[in-house]
Amino acid sequence: MKTLSSKRRAALAVLAVAAAVASVALPPSQAIAGGPGAAGVDAEVLGVSVVRRADQTRAVMVELRTDERVTVQVRVLRHAVVIAHSRVFVIGRPDRWLVSYSLPRRVSAGPARALVRLADRKGNVALSLQPIRIPAR
Repeated sequence: MKTLSSKRRAALAVLAVAAAVASVALPPSQAIAGGPGAAGVDAEVLGVSVVRRADQTRAVMVELRTDERVTVQVRVLRHAVVIAHSRVFVIGRPDRWLVSYSLPRRVSAGPARALVRLADRKGNVALSLQPIRIPAR
């Protein structure tokens, strides 16, 4: 019998929380909200893409709209395993934002999913799971 690695356990726990909050199957690009407050986070993910920069690095670009101060964290998943994750970005004022996160070189090309976590000061959390395609190096 195989045991799960800590990375796989953490990824499955994140997906289990997302599915439990949604209480339905989670289709790609559908945002779900949860947390202690009923109102949820006053921010939304407008889009997620992966681009290749001029210096041959790849970056995950997350476009979002926010009406309050939020923290943003991006995780890149493949087969329920976190293959890359960003630091926590703090967005202090309401506006439309483009958050950029450089992918490590070890991440291989192909299909994946971006799990974007938005949290506000009240403890409300919103998750957005969106399909992405990582280009070759």
